[in-house]
Amino acid sequence: MASEELRTVREMMSGVDLDRLTVPERRAAVESAASEPPPGTTVTPVDAGGVPVEWVVAPGAGRVTRASR
Repeated sequence: MASEELRTVREMMSGVDLDRLTVPERRAAVESAASEPPPGTTVTPVDAGGVPVEWVVAPGAGRVTRASR
């Protein structure tokens, strides 16, 4: 994550005392700071070795191949 984006996230979360929240409350707090991805972004649910994750591809992103990882 670029430092500008990280700084923005930290500012957004600065008013939240995560240490006093339960895990579900922490998730809700972090999710409330998130925004929708830009138009044209594809989000595909994927199973990563038993862990549910999302494969997110931004508009205009090139195809990822094994050689480019």
